[in-house]
Amino acid sequence: MRRPIVTGLAALTAGMLWAETRPAGLPDPLTDADYLPLRAEEAELGQLLFYDPILSGNREVSCGT
Repeated sequence: MRRPIVTGLAALTAGMLWAETRPAGLPDPLTDADYLPLRAEEAELGQLLFYDPILSGNREVSCGT
């Protein structure tokens, strides 16, 4: 069954209205400036640790499994 385009436009419009009328007390949306800079060496180390099964209790399962 094909969904009408109007439904997608209505959802988009509702999302835009929600962004403009956000309830008071909520923080601003995150931007790229809110994240710490990434160093390639740290990212590579994190990837190695994430896929290393030796760090698990039975040495057979990694976080990435």
